[in-house]
Amino acid sequence: MDKLLYNFFLIIFTLIFFTILPLMYGDFSYANDNLNHSSDIQIGKSDKNIHNIDQGSSIIAIVIDDLGHSDIKLLPFLELDVPLTLAFLPYPKKSRDLAKLAKKKGYEILVHMPMEPLDKNIDPGPDALTSVLNIKDMKDIFRRNFKKIDGAKGINNHMGSKLSLNKSAMEIIIEEVASRNLLYFDSVTVSGTYGWRIAEKRNIPFAKRDIFIDNVKDIEFISQQLKALETKAIENGFSVGIGHPYSVTHKALSNWLHRIEDKGIKIVPLSEIAIKLCRCKNIIVND
Repeated sequence: MDKLLYNFFLIIFTLIFFTILPLMYGDFSYANDNLNHSSDIQIGKSDKNIHNIDQGSSIIAIVIDDLGHSDIKLLPFLELDVPLTLAFLPYPKKSRDLAKLAKKKGYEILVHMPMEPLDKNIDPGPDALTSVLNIKDMKDIFRRNFKKIDGAKGINNHMGSKLSLNKSAMEIIIEEVASRNLLYFDSVTVSGTYGWRIAEKRNIPFAKRDIFIDNVKDIEFISQQLKALETKAIENGFSVGIGHPYSVTHKALSNWLHRIEDKGIKIVPLSEIAIKLCRCKNIIVND
């Protein structure tokens, strides 16, 4: 009898753990909303809904997040002379000028839009998009933030693990993105995020993060993450990585970029992947 009860409770526990909870939360591997995304260091498989890109060579987009505070942190990345995509926070005083500089030098830029995290103790910064806003206020804040960075090709979420799970809020944001012929890049700070899924359904340019390359500020770790990004690109035809303006990230990138030149792998602006993924027709990403 005891064995039967044990087996019964084991079955119930298994059903709850693997069926009900994943439906509620997507899965258990969401990243913390801090600058290092320190809990999300695993290399996951691409979502089945993401198409492979059919083309001869493998392509990689690398987005450098959290820019705008310091020219000292930005300038070394501009000197790498590869088409990185640079995401600028809207609130630092230097952001507008630094984004203009990057744009002038030919780099693709995004607005790194502050969004509400799951952890209430983490501050996403001023004018963050949150789940308590009404539709008008959410649109007003989106527009105010977007206007602070000239010439952006699109947006990606800064933090946002809570807001990304709010379907209604994300539909408002994606509508704002679509109305401007922009792209939406989902940093995937939480599993089950609605961002890229709504963008895909709306048939607007989108992409999602595959790998955070510098969760740990260690050159060996970052080198391994870049290798994983490379492997994923070879397997799928493309991959997308997110890094931050750390000196160690710059050093690892510089070393890695020299090694991939002869492997048929090409670094491209994020919009090249985003437009191909949505298989869009008659859509021009804002210039």
